Amino acid sequence: MIYIVHGDDYPKSRKLIINQQKKLAMGLKTERDVGDITPKELYEIACSFDIFGNAPFVVLKIPNSKIAEAETFIDVMGKIPTETVLIILCDRELGRTNAFYKNAEALQARVVLNTETQDSNVFKFVDALFMKNKLAAYDELEKLTQEGANTFYILSMILYGLRTITHAKYTTSEFSKKSSFVKNKSIVQMQNFSTQDINELYKFMYETDKKLKTGLITQEIALVYTIEKILNK
Repeated sequence: MIYIVHGDDYPKSRKLIINQQKKLAMGLKTERDVGDITPKELYEIACSFDIFGNAPFVVLKIPNSKIAEAETFIDVMGKIPTETVLIILCDRELGRTNAFYKNAEALQARVVLNTETQDSNVFKFVDALFMKNKLAAYDELEKLTQEGANTFYILSMILYGLRTITHAKYTTSEFSKKSSFVKNKSIVQMQNFSTQDINELYKFMYETDKKLKTGLITQEIALVYTIEKILNK
């Protein structure tokens, strides 16, 4: 099954992905940027069932601009097994001329547009966390908990915040597409972390994610450990 999830309500899109993975009881998620993968590699990942016969769960992040080899990617997507879940994710609304959007019907893809602005504290939480404001971070976490926010969702948004300051740290082309508000905020936040800190945080979050998925650590402990790891960097 193929989904095209797009729109500027990124937290809602992320929550949808987490809920869909849980609903379908899928295994490990593979997430790649379209600029860092070839159509052939995408096809191989989408066909890589595990030893128990479980289908892959793949998230392909795309920009809302023109993509090299878009038609080749679309051709490959039409050939992947129907059991595979492929989510094409964009944090902006895709235009009608976008190659993936235009071919949604041919791919039998379900299109989900998330543009409604939500009164959520998740961005306030992430901002406070990467500003290393411990009191504010835990205040916002309490509000999220009272809202019933999923722990995996909160962890995914922490990773989103880490990625954003990484783009700021390395002044990537992806960072240049951000709004001036996001840029200015991220530049301030990234000054709290060295490149070594960022690399260590990625490794820590990867290891924590593995422990979560193998039952070696609870969601609540993983979240607190992650928050404290970032605050004390």
